[in-house]
Amino acid sequence: MNIFLIGFMGSGKSTIGKKIANKMGYNFIDLDQELEKNEGKSIESIFDCNGEQYFRNLESDWLKSFKADKTIVSLGGGTPCFNNNIETINYNGKSVYLKMNVGLLTDRLINAKQKRPLIEQYKSDKAELKHQVELLLTSREKYYGQAHLTFEADNMSKEKLNSLIDQINASF
Repeated sequence: MNIFLIGFMGSGKSTIGKKIANKMGYNFIDLDQELEKNEGKSIESIFDCNGEQYFRNLESDWLKSFKADKTIVSLGGGTPCFNNNIETINYNGKSVYLKMNVGLLTDRLINAKQKRPLIEQYKSDKAELKHQVELLLTSREKYYGQAHLTFEADNMSKEKLNSLIDQINASF
C-alpha cells in the first residue's frame, strides 16, 4: 500500500512524510524533488521557463506512471487539484490530508527559505500573503477534502505523529 500526503504548501508533508516512512518501514518520495531531478531544474525554474500548466502535466504524468509499494509520497500542494489527480491518487493508494490553519501556514510560508512560485510575490506583505493563502486554500479544499483521512497537523509533536500513524494503521 502507498500513502499519499496531500495538503497546502508549508503544511509539513515532506518532514512528516519522512518521519512516517521511517517509523512504518516505508520508502519515502517527495514529488517536487523527483520532478526537479527529472527536469534538471528547480520548481521555480520549471514555472518560470515552462509555465504552471506544464508543471501540472509533469505531476500528472508522474502520478500515472508511479509504480511502487510501501511508499509514502509527499505531493505538492496543488497536485491533487489538477487533471483529475485526486482520483488517480485515491485509486493508487490511500491519501492523507495534513490540514493546517491559515495563520500557521502564513507564518511558516513567510519565513520559508524555499521559493514557492504561487506566493513568492506576496511574501513582503504578511497581510497580503495571508489573504492569498486563504484564497488558494479555499479553492483547494474541495480536492483536499476527498482524502481518505484528514489529520489536523497544526503544532505537530511526537505524540501527534504517533497518533497519525495509529490512525493510518487503523484506517488502512
